[in-house]
Amino acid sequence: MERNDFFTKIEKAVAEFMPEANVSVTEVMKNNGLLLHGLVINRKESKVSPTIYLEQFYEQYEDGTPFGEIVRNIEETMREHERDDVNMDYFRDFEKVKDRIVYKIVNYEMNVELLESVPYVKWNDLAIVFCHVCDECMLGYATILIRNCHLDMWGIDNEQLFEYARINTPRLMQDEMTSMDEVLKDIMERNQCFMPLPEQGVDAAVGNMYVLTNAKRIFGATSMLYSRRLEELSDRFGTGLYILPSSIHEVIILPESDTCDVEYIRDMISEVNETQVSLEERLSDNLYYYDRDRREIRIAV
Repeated sequence: MERNDFFTKIEKAVAEFMPEANVSVTEVMKNNGLLLHGLVINRKESKVSPTIYLEQFYEQYEDGTPFGEIVRNIEETMREHERDDVNMDYFRDFEKVKDRIVYKIVNYEMNVELLESVPYVKWNDLAIVFCHVCDECMLGYATILIRNCHLDMWGIDNEQLFEYARINTPRLMQDEMTSMDEVLKDIMERNQCFMPLPEQGVDAAVGNMYVLTNAKRIFGATSMLYSRRLEELSDRFGTGLYILPSSIHEVIILPESDTCDVEYIRDMISEVNETQVSLEERLSDNLYYYDRDRREIRIAV
């Protein structure tokens, strides 16, 4: 069954067992221009209209999962949404949302179409966009992307939005920096994986590399905009720092003194993005440089 035929069949199947609801499949643009198909369910008694993305279910179908089982999986997902149903009327009141507004960074060129409808601030080859962080719920850590229409509804401008996000983001998305050897050791312990290491230990394999993210491990690359750990690490080594955008969720930090070939690292970032990082989670193919004297980040040259 072709993808679009599958989506249409799912829409009809859900509509049959939910005749009281308006069921439709719509295209939803995500980060980096990724276009997903969302099953939208509008019910009169509900304050929210859950969107269930169907691509994952089509993959299940292609892997051999029977269509009836997939429909049951979607039903279970819908029940989880219902248990997590919240009244979104509060979102109209800026006083109730202002303390949970944060920012995140996305690739500018890959999100040109999206940026036409959302407030943003250009930063190097990236764009700073804004989200409202919902309370953590049974479906996970949820955010609402803030759009231009929301600013009109609240009667505020970009500068006011940025100021709230500047204060809230470090508080709600507290930065964390971990040495790469600690990251690798933790991965091996959690997966009970015992791989041979150099006689000198993990440090010999990864050098003075660090991972910068946030406590939520979501949109953690944004922490390089506000983390004081960059300044502290730079002072400790007495050099500038190179910043490798691993994904939208974290960046890798490397002291300048440990770096020998900038072009090689840039090529490596591009290759990893192309082969290892999903489209939605890519941040940039560029390498960044933290200038110790100016205390600023720019694209490395």
